[in-house]
Amino acid sequence: MKAMIFLNTAWMERYEGLLGNDKEIHGGGSYVEEYGYGHEIFNFKKISGKVYGYAQPSGYNNLQRLGASEDDEFIDDVLVIFTATHKNGGTYIVGWYKNARFFKDYQNTNLSERKFRNEYIGYYAVANADNATLLSIDERFSFPIIPRRVKGGMGQSNVWYADSPEMVDFKKEVLRHIERYEKKKSIRRRLPIFRQTDAELRKKIENIAIREVTREYSERGFTVTSVESENLGWDLEAVYKKIKLKIEVKGLAGQEVSVELTPNEFSKMNNNKDSYRLCVVTKCLENPVLYVFSYSSERNEWISEDGHILSIDQIISARCYT
Repeated sequence: MKAMIFLNTAWMERYEGLLGNDKEIHGGGSYVEEYGYGHEIFNFKKISGKVYGYAQPSGYNNLQRLGASEDDEFIDDVLVIFTATHKNGGTYIVGWYKNARFFKDYQNTNLSERKFRNEYIGYYAVANADNATLLSIDERFSFPIIPRRVKGGMGQSNVWYADSPEMVDFKKEVLRHIERYEKKKSIRRRLPIFRQTDAELRKKIENIAIREVTREYSERGFTVTSVESENLGWDLEAVYKKIKLKIEVKGLAGQEVSVELTPNEFSKMNNNKDSYRLCVVTKCLENPVLYVFSYSSERNEWISEDGHILSIDQIISARCYT
């Protein structure tokens, strides 16, 4: 099995710095509690085609547990998996670097993009940005929860090697989830739109879209309930522990993400930014592809889980008659 390391960090939305109205940094220990930030805040910030990852170890990293020699200062081709604890409990995978270089000791840097409060923030892992994947907040619940308080599980240290015999099956399951995730992501494409005007076919498309979103969020661990008939401004409600999402679903026969929201839907979208999700399912009559848009408080924009920014054009309409 490929060398794999788990780095536990504070919980954030995008790990690109403390930007805008970010309010999702929590956990990560006493340092974050005291200072309001941690050195992991830039873990998924792309800098000249690279990403640089940090988690506070207890001393130096033991590279021999990853297959390196005693004198090696770093090891290449490591799968670095970042985890964080949600404010409602449970430690989850938030993203990963593939084919990363992992260092024994802290690496200093003078990169201006990693400067915060007059301090240059160093790193322990580096990888090509194309090999870095950050999961959306909703997607994180679909991956295996990190085992804690069990034999061989993650302890108090932020660096977890998961190399005990008890964790072999867990690591294989993580790899299966990563492979499945990357396969699903690779089929998403943006191609010309095809609008559907036939009422009966349009209803069929809507039903397929609802089914796809319900299935996806159920696989992520949510309990999903339809509220389509209640005219709330969203179609589904998804609950995971204390999290309750309001999901508006749009289905398309074509492949380009382009939909219209009613005034009620648009109002609810703006008034419930933290909990509202716009789910667009393209290619409903072929091989459905799901795009999930959520509001990023760091970016002050609606962004899909693939990183596409949602452009919103407000249209004024009127009823004209004699």
